[in-house]
Amino acid sequence: MPTSRVSCGVEIASNWTPDGKAIIFQKFRANKSNENYTDIEVLDIQNGQVSILPGSEKLIGPTISPDGHWLAAAPSNRQEIMLFDFATRKWTELAKTDIGGISWTRDGKYLYFDFGSGLDPAISRLRMADGKMERVTGLKDFRRFIFGFFPWRGLTPDGDPLLLRDVGTQEVYALDFQTE
Repeated sequence: MPTSRVSCGVEIASNWTPDGKAIIFQKFRANKSNENYTDIEVLDIQNGQVSILPGSEKLIGPTISPDGHWLAAAPSNRQEIMLFDFATRKWTELAKTDIGGISWTRDGKYLYFDFGSGLDPAISRLRMADGKMERVTGLKDFRRFIFGFFPWRGLTPDGDPLLLRDVGTQEVYALDFQTE
């Protein structure tokens, strides 16, 4: 028996389209059986209408290309990079790999992503022209700051990775005292 969706949810990972006419975001919801799911939605600024991007169920971390032609996202299991073409309205798989966050370079030539889990965490990138992946830097001994559920990361205007290091907010002391 199909379950219906309820309208409440939490919106995250919002992106303006480059033309400023829409906002794309990820929405977490629960159905009547209290099962959680996500999808990617588009808010049309001109008419206020919200629509679900076709085929975006269970996709997370949407990020739009600088030219507005593509949208990259990952399935909730974070094991591949998916690409939505706004012209054809279809999704294609770009790569099968462990995915953390995804970021476009300003020129749209690369998608940077991090391997947030596993024994060998790293920042890698995928060249859009030919789909070639390359490792940019390892993160094995880098203690990353976790914001929400994921480590924060970004790119400089030149396309270099930015990471937020966790230097700690607490200190542990040992106290020796004597009672009289």
